[in-house]
Amino acid sequence: MSINWDKEVDVLVVGSGAGGLFSALVAAKNHADVLIVEKDRLWGGTSATSGGGIWIPGSDQAKAAGFEDNLDDAFKYVRALSADNVPDENIRAFVDNAAPMLRWLTENTPVRYAAMPYPDYHAENPGGSAIGFRTHLPDTFDGKLLGDTLRTQRLPSPAASLFGFLQWTFAETYELLYRTKGWFTHLCINMARYAFDWPFRFTSKKDRRLTLGNALTGGLRHALTKRTCRCGCRPRSRNWCAKAMRSSVSSWKRRASLTAFAPARAWCWPPAGSTRIRRCATAIPRSIPRPRFRAA
Repeated sequence: MSINWDKEVDVLVVGSGAGGLFSALVAAKNHADVLIVEKDRLWGGTSATSGGGIWIPGSDQAKAAGFEDNLDDAFKYVRALSADNVPDENIRAFVDNAAPMLRWLTENTPVRYAAMPYPDYHAENPGGSAIGFRTHLPDTFDGKLLGDTLRTQRLPSPAASLFGFLQWTFAETYELLYRTKGWFTHLCINMARYAFDWPFRFTSKKDRRLTLGNALTGGLRHALTKRTCRCGCRPRSRNWCAKAMRSSVSSWKRRASLTAFAPARAWCWPPAGSTRIRRCATAIPRSIPRPRFRAA
């Protein structure tokens, strides 16, 4: 079957959330020609609106905080909370590779995580950690490093911002809610920093001090700018999947023109890609490589 493609790449990533951006970065670092396509006008996906937290047992950050984790305990904890049809080897793979993944992220991106003294949700269960240090939250990230790309990043959740625009961390949220010492001074400093971010403030309400999910996706996107990787977004279109199926490959519409992409080696979609992308995948001809992996 002969198909004329508008663009051919080694790896096609569908979705620009943390899973998609991270997958693209790994592929690009291994010298693949990578393209990220995003059906929304803004990049970052639901990751940008999230708290950016991850559950990582035995991390370097936890060790630095004085917590020596036991991976066998972590396995017991996850195993008890998982469905019976989840294989032990899947859980073991996650537990054993979570810390190395975070180490790779730290070494190859400006994203920085801190292990938090938050107890596991079910710390009373076998293998649970009552003192925490398995939950990790991202540090703040300077959005100025993203340049104009920052303008098209998805805004954080209203619950993760003050007045709908001022980004804050969980520690700052706690400080404001409970009026701890110095809370008003810190609030005034952050508000002044935001208000006097000239001339950017005259053209955007975006806070360039990124926190939580915005910090995570912003750091990943910044790392990708140094690699041979592109990210394309498009205006909203309700019939995106139908157009993609008719073109027999993941597609996205931009300025009323349909662009079809062919992945030469592999393509992936993040878990948030939902059923819509999986339906599109069924329309891909057998001559096109099947998906080799999904972003975790």
